[in-house]
Amino acid sequence: MVSVLVLVITLPLLLVGYLFYARQRNERLLSHIPTPGGGHPIFGYAKEMRTGKTGKWTGELIKKYGRVVRYRFLWYDYIMISDPEMVKQVLLTKEHHFTKQFFLYEMVASIFGKEGLVTITDVDHHKFTRKLVAQAFTYSNLKLYFPIFTGLGQKLLSRWDKCASSDTRVEVSEDLSLCTMDIIGRAAFGIDFNALSSSSSSSSPSTTSSSITTTTTSKEHDGLRADMENAFMNLGEGGMDFIPILGNYTKSGRMRAQARARVADHLKSIIINKQTHPDDHANKDLLDILIDAKDENGASLDMTALADQCVTFLIAGHETTSGTLTWLSSY
Repeated sequence: MVSVLVLVITLPLLLVGYLFYARQRNERLLSHIPTPGGGHPIFGYAKEMRTGKTGKWTGELIKKYGRVVRYRFLWYDYIMISDPEMVKQVLLTKEHHFTKQFFLYEMVASIFGKEGLVTITDVDHHKFTRKLVAQAFTYSNLKLYFPIFTGLGQKLLSRWDKCASSDTRVEVSEDLSLCTMDIIGRAAFGIDFNALSSSSSSSSPSTTSSSITTTTTSKEHDGLRADMENAFMNLGEGGMDFIPILGNYTKSGRMRAQARARVADHLKSIIINKQTHPDDHANKDLLDILIDAKDENGASLDMTALADQCVTFLIAGHETTSGTLTWLSSY
């Protein structure tokens, strides 16, 4: 009984001591990097991350402190870099010096899954996956989707022309997000979300380019579209939603996790349908190509890997693309 009591008292003290030591060590090693200072003595800038304005807050840090800035989130120090040459070193020329830290990895994996290109940690497995995914992005495959890009782009322009003629205000970022959702749905999965036409943010034409072909209708996938928006929209404003364990105690975090699980289930049902009825998909989309992709030994991506690559497509092809286009239209 005494030994258990000693253990119960000693372990928390050791943990607190280690965290204090790590805190002081990091301060010494990183003291040359600008930091806003302040913050909660234990939680750091968790409050700022929790307010739903994470993207705005980090943007203000860059403006005030430069392209390299340090801030503390819970018990970790984060170094945020926006210098192109440094980003190149981290992602390309010296990537072997930068491993995926467990805590951050779990946060990212809660969004992308653990079998996507963004989150795979094993070097050989990543190389294998990258080789198969690359088959979907050859020029000969990508040019098949040009009619989708141009058709939906023209649909967006027609929408804006109609708004201009009626002196209707246009939310550029919202419309670009809807447009890229339609594009990724059709090009990657053969799904017609019909997001632009169904949006009530502004008037839009009811017809689309005849060159655009789809394999499924919007109504069949309304649930997927809604879950995509709940799970992946405004990722930069998620705050504590993606923190392992802690995210389970926020309402928005639980809702995101549930929506993410439903997205995965829906994508898996689409994959099974494509695998079961391959002849039904004459106009191959990115997912069709991934399903058929094999390496020199005949190995292919399993169900989990396919679903996680789909999520990567959804995020990379949707919100990040619309955000970039919005930024380009502003400058």
